[in-house]
Amino acid sequence: MLKPRVLVVDDDEGVRYTLREILESSGLEVDVACDGVEALERLQLQPAQLVVTDLRMPRMDGMELLRKLMAQNPAPRVVVITAMVRNVRQSMPSRLARSTTSANHSRPTSWSR
Repeated sequence: MLKPRVLVVDDDEGVRYTLREILESSGLEVDVACDGVEALERLQLQPAQLVVTDLRMPRMDGMELLRKLMAQNPAPRVVVITAMVRNVRQSMPSRLARSTTSANHSRPTSWSR
């Protein structure tokens, strides 16, 4: 049986590594890309059921990647992550709603309780 495939897209190598480790330890097949351009290239070679993408990246950001992914048929499920909490909280829900997503959450900037 094939493992579900996830593509992690983030310009931060540490984030890519950490998410890959977590997702692979959960039994998923994981590929990584450093920005939206590379993500689209990788998805053309091998589709993924889920794309986890950062919002702010060089060359092509997460919102542009999201728009391009939602135009595909079938479109993968997409999780958009960001550490930019302050400015994103006001603008993100409407931007995501226009991109046909159903929820938004910000990744923690600190793991302390």
